Amino acid sequence: MRLSELAELRSGYPFRNRVETVAEGGCRLVQMKDVDVLGGLREDQFARIEPPSNYQSHVLRNGDVLMAGRGTRNPAVTYQAESGNTIAAANLFVLHPRGSALPDYLAWFLNLPATQSRLGAMRAGSSVPFVRLNELRELEVPVPDLELQKRIVEICKLILQEEELLTRIQTQRRTLVDAMLHDAARRETSHANETANPI
Repeated sequence: MRLSELAELRSGYPFRNRVETVAEGGCRLVQMKDVDVLGGLREDQFARIEPPSNYQSHVLRNGDVLMAGRGTRNPAVTYQAESGNTIAAANLFVLHPRGSALPDYLAWFLNLPATQSRLGAMRAGSSVPFVRLNELRELEVPVPDLELQKRIVEICKLILQEEELLTRIQTQRRTLVDAMLHDAARRETSHANETANPI
């Protein structure tokens, strides 16, 4: 099925001017930097802005899929939160599933290397490549039954959790080894100083 048959597609809010963040802004803005396939969306890191004019039709809904529309990669994540005053930046695509495809399944499919290659063929522009929304709508998506979609999503989540754990283990191992080497170097230096300056 075409992606447009599985979800409503639109771009994020079309700001006319530079976006200014404010500490107590009444609207939250999801930007491309917030789209993290491994870590998901972190609501506490969304920028806060003053509500722009006529933004209500752009408010994100629980289950919307956000995909980066610019750059050499186009990662996608699912927005999982109660509907509120949160909108997406213009360089993000917002996909609202119609029901025959689970949001997490669509995000998984969009993140597949094969799909990313297909998106790469759609990109236009040289300095900052971008995907055309009309071409994205024509993307063919395999749609198994919902039960299989759920199993695929569950396996994908387990793989992402494993990758996150492995990354944390590697970081902690590096920290431990660095500390041990630093301690060894310090003890060797101290021993050399004592040998050179006996009491």
